[in-house]
Amino acid sequence: MRSVITHNLALFLAIVTLLIGSAPTVADAQTISNIATIQWDAGTNRIIRNSNRVDLIVEPPQPVTPTLKTYQLDSSPTAHNISVPTTICQGSSGASPVTLGGAFVGTPLLPASVLQTTTIRAGEPLIVEINSALDNQNTTTIDTLMVRLET
Repeated sequence: MRSVITHNLALFLAIVTLLIGSAPTVADAQTISNIATIQWDAGTNRIIRNSNRVDLIVEPPQPVTPTLKTYQLDSSPTAHNISVPTTICQGSSGASPVTLGGAFVGTPLLPASVLQTTTIRAGEPLIVEINSALDNQNTTTIDTLMVRLET
């Protein structure tokens, strides 16, 4: 007798075993339903059987604390390159793109040569990197995040 499992039932059951007893507490939980199918040949007959339906309630991941890193432009050998996208500054006169001025006019930002820093120097550009998984609303597009920095 030859048997073929059309769904990876063993893995599915292992996941079910891990999730049993963890009832969702978040309103945005989703349900995943599965019915496994097994087929085998018994002589000249093909036998097909379905399992019972199994429902898994899956909670969204818990919030991850956002992280903030700051960088300064640097051309030393220890610097690394990052791409700095166009930044929009929202001020009292409306939105305007941030451009480099003074000694930094013409400094490439795609990519920019930077070093991570914890200090800021007057008149020097400061590059801010924010990693906030909860603000990633659409994985197929670039999301916009409103940030307010004060010194």
